[in-house]
Amino acid sequence: MCCAVHALPVAGPRGIIADTVRLRLFIVGAVLVLILGLIGFLVWRGGPATRSTQPPAARSTPAAPAPRVDRTPIRLSSGAAEVGSDATHAFELEGRVLSTASGAGIPGAVIVLSDGNSVSETRADATGHFRWTTPSPGAYQLASLEAAGFVSFAPELGQSSIVFQARLGVRLSDVTLYLAPSRPAHDAGAHADAGPGTPAPIATNGVDASTAPRGRISGTVREADTGKPITAFSIIALVRRGGVERGAEQHGSFFDNEGRFVLDGVAPGTQCVTALALGHAASAEQCLEVTAGGDSRVELKLGRGASLSGRVTDRAKRTPLAHARVALEQPYGIDADSPLPVIASTETGEDGTFHLTGLDSGLRSIFVTAATHHSRVVPGIRLDADRQPPSIEIDLLATEPGEEPHIESAGINAAVRAEGDTLVISGVATEGGAAQAGLLAGDVILRVDGVDLGTLGMQAGVERMRGPEGSTVVLTVRRPPDPATRDVVVTRRRIVNRF
Repeated sequence: MCCAVHALPVAGPRGIIADTVRLRLFIVGAVLVLILGLIGFLVWRGGPATRSTQPPAARSTPAAPAPRVDRTPIRLSSGAAEVGSDATHAFELEGRVLSTASGAGIPGAVIVLSDGNSVSETRADATGHFRWTTPSPGAYQLASLEAAGFVSFAPELGQSSIVFQARLGVRLSDVTLYLAPSRPAHDAGAHADAGPGTPAPIATNGVDASTAPRGRISGTVREADTGKPITAFSIIALVRRGGVERGAEQHGSFFDNEGRFVLDGVAPGTQCVTALALGHAASAEQCLEVTAGGDSRVELKLGRGASLSGRVTDRAKRTPLAHARVALEQPYGIDADSPLPVIASTETGEDGTFHLTGLDSGLRSIFVTAATHHSRVVPGIRLDADRQPPSIEIDLLATEPGEEPHIESAGINAAVRAEGDTLVISGVATEGGAAQAGLLAGDVILRVDGVDLGTLGMQAGVERMRGPEGSTVVLTVRRPPDPATRDVVVTRRRIVNRF
């Protein structure tokens, strides 16, 4: 993973680009958005489908106005639970299937659910709305999600990471699933009951642990201030390889009115677990030991999230940019074939404005991307759940005709990857502060402004390396194989990073 320090992330759960690394927007469902900056996460890139900027051809009669599209921001999934008075009533599941490109409902989308023994199918109506019921409680995986003209979600049997916990008398609603439109070049193809009064099994992500000794992580997710269970949430477990480095991730998205989950098939060792949910700040990371055949329990609490508002504009024209993607940078890398997002993100309106909620408090960065513009990482935003920060203005630099988009950020302009308690430089931008200070690929960063990276962790370490253009940061580095360390003063620059 890399990061441009400026510090940005790179792909994978182990790296970051401290400044300008190629963040890929992963669109859920088939190429969902997800920029993660820090720990090696999959990177944001794209926004809505490319839109033509060419004026329409001349016509003899006025063109009819384009129909307005009901665009829904790609955000963490919602979910509402209602417990009825009749505990024998069938479980109900309701929601919508939407396009990641337009936010519109997908007519006729086919939703297949499985409890491991049998499968059940339901179809979305003309608005993308679906409804499914079952008289049999249990954990039901989203086995597949398909629609004509869209990339299918079709994991291997029993390997789905999305689980709905069915309990009699319970109705789960407001569930949103996403699919991405097919790309002509490469379209990804699809390719036992408990009686009343018997406790239903808790939802699990369904990973097959039979091929190797594995353990499980189970627990609950609740609101920190009220203790109420969270109905819809995602769990991410990362192998701890040091104070900074995290290994391959395992994750699951759960819908359970009691806020319970089981993440099965987890590799033994130290696993660091985080919960995320719409409208809440992420839980504090909890690291625990997982043993083969064991069940490691954890209770995760989500606090009130901070919010952020602003406007995105074109730098040269000073005009608002509609449909730009704005996301909180997060240190998680999730596979691109999931129809559920795990990063707080939104889309600007016609006037270029946006409003993000459920953000982690502290010093944070956001990632902004728009068609025909270079993406940008905006660092140093102080978020507080008890105080709304001032609205911010974010301008994006347009790409030249035929130019490939890159990432603009303010920092040391070096791509880095996590290694144990350190960050290793994997590339430097020729015009950036790191290059001007004499730093090279292979240099190992041990401390930032005198604080060990192993203590700071990836996210805080990268945030410290970023900062206002013209300011400086002191990095303690060594150049293998020489064990000697030295302090290097790096002047932060704001550039479009090219490695």
